[in-house]
Amino acid sequence: MTTSTGNGWAGANAPASSSRIAAYVYRLAALLILIAAASLAVVGYLASQSADRQALKHETYVFDNALRDHQLLIARDQLSVARWDDAVEHIVKGVEPDFIRQEFAHALWNDFGMHRSFLIGPGDELLASTREDQADFTRRSLAGDDPVRALADKLRKRIKDGVPEFPATAAAGDTLDSTLKIDEVADFAFARLDGQPVLLSAVQILPEDGRVNLSTWPVIILVAAKPINQNFLSQLTAPLDLMDIAFLDGQAPDGMDARRELTDPNGKLVGTFTWSSQQPGLQIWQLILPVAFGLCLLLAVAAFIVSRKIIRLTRSLEQSEAINHFNARHDPLTGCSNRLAFSEILSAAFEGLPETPFALIACDLDNFKSVNDTRGHAAGDAVLKTIADRLKEIVEPEGHVGRIGGDEFLIVTSLPKGPESGNLGHLADQILASAQMPISLPGGGTFRTGVSLGIAEAPLCGSQETDLLRSADAALYKAKQNGRNRACHAVPAKETRDASHDASLIPS
Repeated sequence: MTTSTGNGWAGANAPASSSRIAAYVYRLAALLILIAAASLAVVGYLASQSADRQALKHETYVFDNALRDHQLLIARDQLSVARWDDAVEHIVKGVEPDFIRQEFAHALWNDFGMHRSFLIGPGDELLASTREDQADFTRRSLAGDDPVRALADKLRKRIKDGVPEFPATAAAGDTLDSTLKIDEVADFAFARLDGQPVLLSAVQILPEDGRVNLSTWPVIILVAAKPINQNFLSQLTAPLDLMDIAFLDGQAPDGMDARRELTDPNGKLVGTFTWSSQQPGLQIWQLILPVAFGLCLLLAVAAFIVSRKIIRLTRSLEQSEAINHFNARHDPLTGCSNRLAFSEILSAAFEGLPETPFALIACDLDNFKSVNDTRGHAAGDAVLKTIADRLKEIVEPEGHVGRIGGDEFLIVTSLPKGPESGNLGHLADQILASAQMPISLPGGGTFRTGVSLGIAEAPLCGSQETDLLRSADAALYKAKQNGRNRACHAVPAKETRDASHDASLIPS
């Protein structure tokens, strides 16, 4: 709220509008909602990513265990022919082709589906090999990069080192315990044989239950190969709760994280098992999105309610401050500017000189004391309020009315311009005529009064506030001396010879 006139003269600014505070409150509420939504999104993202990683880690663990169990099953089938007294007799103590054809190769292929097998003696010499139920007894040394040789060497080293997982007694010639675990006497690898991916399983030819001395006989390793085909895949995945398990020749496509790559003993890629991960992160998003939406909605409602209360409180405080601001600058009876506010308005008018000349009119009611004495102060207040309203109606918005005490008023107004606007004399006549109109009093009856006016023009009668007020007061004093209910104009300062309070005056 500002106090202003049509000339742009204004007092000090009133409190700022609450619209800006409301905008700040709503922006803050929106920011809080945005932060909450972003925080939930980050939490959801991190939780979903963590859940996906944990799920993939668990699926990989389950798959690896299933693959290991399948390897042990194959080794168990292999040991049914490798851990056999007849095998020791007809292979370790001397390779007998008929036994290998009729018993060994037949059982490995027809009973267990191992389409390739290799008997490897000391020095990585291939003693015999089978393809399905056909045997080959061509002896040769295996190549250094042959995966069959690499697996056999790995198992032979375990036997020689006598590691805790492997029964060193088989090499030392002591007794062999009948309670050996499969994973203690077998080793595994993946490779490509004849271009086909296979699982290799290696075991030592051992006797059956009992006490047998092998210290004088060579260590013979049986390596069997089982193809990784659809039948292998079906047996492997039957107990698993994994979706879309497949085996790919080579690497898996980019972006497929659910996979297990297989390499041969030389580090070459054999193929890749893949599956569709369950991705529980999607379920977390499905759970967290409604929660996030509900929370944001709840925050929005709470923020709206709080914002409305803050805005109402702000507006109430603003209105209270505006009232206090108005009361501090206005006369409580008439609503006119008080001495402080009028002084600021007058100072603003002086700042517009000389481009915008103006006039200061000092007003004093005639015979006001009589109404107070005869009708009481309530009647006096009614007279003052009515006169103030009439002055404001005549002067504003081109001018401004202030009450400086008792029955004294001050008017500041721009100098009229143009023939249609009249002059200061016309304005003074309007004020005089209006003041003489009857005034209704509380309790009935009317009262007639008049006003005396002292008019001083700026900058002709003064370019400073004290000079102009002195000129207006002197003109008002002259008007009262000349019979009251009239207006007198102050003589311009350049025509005044005497700068005292009794400056020369001329009546209007």
